[in-house]
Amino acid sequence: MEAVAQALEEHEKVLLAEESHRALRELMEARDAAQRAKDLFFANLSHELRTPLHGILSYAAFGIKKAETAERPTLLKYFTQIE
Repeated sequence: MEAVAQALEEHEKVLLAEESHRALRELMEARDAAQRAKDLFFANLSHELRTPLHGILSYAAFGIKKAETAERPTLLKYFTQIE
Protein backbone atom coordinates (compact mmCIF):
# COMPACT_ATOMS: atom_id res chain seq x y z
CA MET A 1 0.00 0.00 0.00
CA GLU A 2 2.86 2.34 0.76
CA ALA A 3 4.26 1.77 -2.72
CA VAL A 4 0.95 2.86 -4.26
CA ALA A 5 0.87 6.00 -2.11
CA GLN A 6 4.45 6.76 -3.06
CA ALA A 7 3.67 6.23 -6.75
CA LEU A 8 0.66 8.53 -6.48
CA GLU A 9 2.77 11.15 -4.75
CA GLU A 10 5.42 10.95 -7.48
CA HIS A 11 2.75 11.15 -10.17
CA GLU A 12 1.28 14.23 -8.47
CA LYS A 13 4.74 15.85 -8.40
CA VAL A 14 5.15 15.17 -12.12
CA LEU A 15 1.73 16.65 -12.87
CA LEU A 16 2.53 19.76 -10.82
CA ALA A 17 5.86 20.16 -12.59
CA GLU A 18 4.18 19.81 -15.99
CA GLU A 19 1.55 22.39 -15.00
CA SER A 20 4.27 24.76 -13.80
CA HIS A 21 6.15 24.38 -17.08
CA ARG A 22 2.97 25.01 -19.07
CA ALA A 23 2.18 28.13 -17.04
CA LEU A 24 5.76 29.35 -17.45
CA ARG A 25 5.60 28.80 -21.23
CA GLU A 26 2.36 30.79 -21.40
CA LEU A 27 3.88 33.63 -19.39
CA MET A 28 6.96 33.68 -21.62
CA GLU A 29 4.78 33.76 -24.74
CA ALA A 30 2.76 36.65 -23.28
CA ARG A 31 5.98 38.47 -22.40
CA ASP A 32 7.32 37.99 -25.93
CA ALA A 33 4.06 39.25 -27.45
CA ALA A 34 4.13 42.31 -25.19
CA GLN A 35 7.75 42.99 -26.18
CA ARG A 36 6.87 42.77 -29.88
CA ALA A 37 3.93 45.15 -29.37
CA LYS A 38 6.14 47.60 -27.48
CA ASP A 39 8.84 47.46 -30.16
CA LEU A 40 6.28 48.09 -32.90
CA PHE A 41 4.74 50.97 -30.93
CA PHE A 42 8.10 52.70 -30.43
CA ALA A 43 9.12 52.13 -34.05
CA ASN A 44 5.90 53.78 -35.24
CA LEU A 45 6.15 56.56 -32.65
CA SER A 46 9.72 57.26 -33.68
CA HIS A 47 8.68 57.51 -37.33
CA GLU A 48 5.69 59.72 -36.48
CA LEU A 49 7.94 62.10 -34.54
CA ARG A 50 10.86 62.13 -36.98
CA THR A 51 8.75 62.96 -40.02
CA PRO A 52 7.38 66.32 -38.85
CA LEU A 53 10.58 67.17 -36.98
CA HIS A 54 12.55 66.74 -40.19
CA GLY A 55 10.33 69.33 -41.88
CA ILE A 56 10.61 71.73 -38.94
CA LEU A 57 14.40 71.42 -38.79
CA SER A 58 14.74 71.86 -42.55
CA TYR A 59 12.49 74.92 -42.47
CA ALA A 60 14.49 76.37 -39.56
CA ALA A 61 17.82 75.73 -41.29
CA PHE A 62 16.54 77.43 -44.43
CA GLY A 63 15.28 80.36 -42.34
CA ILE A 64 18.61 80.73 -40.56
CA LYS A 65 20.38 80.79 -43.90
CA LYS A 66 17.96 83.44 -45.19
CA ALA A 67 18.32 85.48 -41.96
CA GLU A 68 21.83 86.45 -43.01
CA THR A 69 20.65 88.29 -46.13
CA ALA A 70 16.89 88.87 -45.98
CA GLU A 71 15.14 91.94 -44.64
CA ARG A 72 13.09 91.69 -41.44
CA PRO A 73 9.67 91.98 -43.20
CA THR A 74 10.67 89.19 -45.57
CA LEU A 75 11.73 86.98 -42.65
CA LEU A 76 8.55 87.79 -40.76
CA LYS A 77 6.48 86.82 -43.79
CA TYR A 78 8.52 83.66 -44.24
CA PHE A 79 8.15 82.49 -40.64
CA THR A 80 4.46 83.38 -40.30
CA GLN A 81 3.71 81.05 -43.22
CA ILE A 82 4.77 78.05 -41.14
CA GLU A 83 1.77 75.89 -40.29
